[in-house]
Amino acid sequence: MFAGCALSLLTLACSNELLDPPVYYLGGKVVDAATGSPLVAVEVYIDSSLYMTTDDSGAYSVVMGRGDEFTRFSLTFVKAGYETVELVVPDEVSSDWPPTTSRKDILLTPTP
Repeated sequence: MFAGCALSLLTLACSNELLDPPVYYLGGKVVDAATGSPLVAVEVYIDSSLYMTTDDSGAYSVVMGRGDEFTRFSLTFVKAGYETVELVVPDEVSSDWPPTTSRKDILLTPTP
């Protein structure tokens, strides 16, 4: 019984899906356009679904694995008191799609 479990785990662990690293990373910082200060807890949406919030340094990251479709999608950055910014990927990020890594910092403008 134990040998069968070990074999099953070994087979699972050797699967290409589990060993392949992500093939695309997009990240950067979200900052206040007026002051350059990092913005914490900015909501980052992929299309219309909440994906994450920025951390204490204003950083965000999107990681797409080998099974994800590399098609056009939008990233939307939302924070109360600031204008919303939408970024269309790949149009506004890279002409070489899909790249391995891209960095795109986002400037949010305070609302009047």
